[in-house]
Amino acid sequence: MKLWHLIFAENLILFCKAEEKSIKVLSEGLEVLAFESGLYVNKENSHVIIGVKDKTYKETLIQLIGFADGGLPLRYLGVPISSTRLTKLYSQQLVDKITTEIRMSGSGHFSYAGRVTQINSVLMGLISFGAEYSYCESWLSK
Repeated sequence: MKLWHLIFAENLILFCKAEEKSIKVLSEGLEVLAFESGLYVNKENSHVIIGVKDKTYKETLIQLIGFADGGLPLRYLGVPISSTRLTKLYSQQLVDKITTEIRMSGSGHFSYAGRVTQINSVLMGLISFGAEYSYCESWLSK
């Protein structure tokens, strides 16, 4: 069974198929994690996003995992995650953040090569900071 995840510090997003078997495996995996590491899931702060149209089946899956029902888009580490393309507004927020970082670095006093290096450094920092700057389709999320 394939399970996907994004993790940063105490924030975790897990992805699996919206089916009973997958939800049970996910729940069992979280129980093993708790037993082995002492790290427990805070169910009050955890949400599940299930991409099925049948509301009865969706409720069954929500009860299996024991988390609150969530929805998309959501923010993970301040970045929007959506099952569709990011809107111009969300994209503009990211562009504004990058622009602010570059301006705060004092790159106006650098040579052209220095500014290029500084811009590359900011962009690579955002990329290497983690996968939180990407968006993806998901059925299950924090």
